[in-house]
Amino acid sequence: MDEKSQILNETVNFILPALGLVVAFAWRDAITNTVESLIKTKLQGTFLESYPLLLYYIYALLLTIACVFVTKYISKLKRATK
Repeated sequence: MDEKSQILNETVNFILPALGLVVAFAWRDAITNTVESLIKTKLQGTFLESYPLLLYYIYALLLTIACVFVTKYISKLKRATK
């Protein structure tokens, strides 16, 4: 591999995760606003209205579990292709 293609490859390897991070922040904002809207409209008079922070922890836990399963699946696919 020549130097020019190696630089291009490394540049792509840095830019793609950065773009993924931008997308992740956009989704975080969208989901946060959705949860806040849900708290204001749908959870009036419930336990979660009094403790809205608990809803964020539940969301974080569910998202973490989903990410673990996706990561395991992708790792399994990667091992299968070797």
